[in-house]
Amino acid sequence: MKNAKLKLLAAACALLCPYANANTNTNTKLKYGIELDAVPYLLGGYYVSALVAINNFQLRYVTTKYETPSFYLKNGFKDDNVEVKAFILDYYFDNSLKGFWVGSGIEKWQGKVTESSSGVEKGYDTNLFTIGGGYSYYLNDYFYLNPWIGLHIPVSGDDKVSFTNNTFDINTTAEISLKLGFKY
Repeated sequence: MKNAKLKLLAAACALLCPYANANTNTNTKLKYGIELDAVPYLLGGYYVSALVAINNFQLRYVTTKYETPSFYLKNGFKDDNVEVKAFILDYYFDNSLKGFWVGSGIEKWQGKVTESSSGVEKGYDTNLFTIGGGYSYYLNDYFYLNPWIGLHIPVSGDDKVSFTNNTFDINTTAEISLKLGFKY
């Protein structure tokens, strides 16, 4: 399983590397920004990312907290509260940092989940590789909407939490959402 994850990581890097120098028209002005993601707020939490960008590249530091919806949890569990910290490097196909982008990075998930039958709560700590992409649609010179999709793949740390009656698995997770951003 770990070998397959390393191959996936290598494939993602191989796919992104050809684009590193694809656009010779460079924009060397540093840009800074912030993004808010809708889904964690809808789940009673938050998502904030701070970013710095130059040329076609953008580096994001993400902090988020949310409660996984019950319909998404495996039967027998409730109250899966997750805190995430991440560093993600994005590549924009246009050096204006608008339009289509792809990105990958590392995430640390620290969560607590409760087994429904026993009421026992246990924590987990998992490191994940993330890959995704989206499209930054600018509303004006600074504000933009950013629909995106992503895949979060556990690579180390806890991959399951054992309880008396059940096991909570930390699996690869797909996500789709909409961010509101401000970049200057």
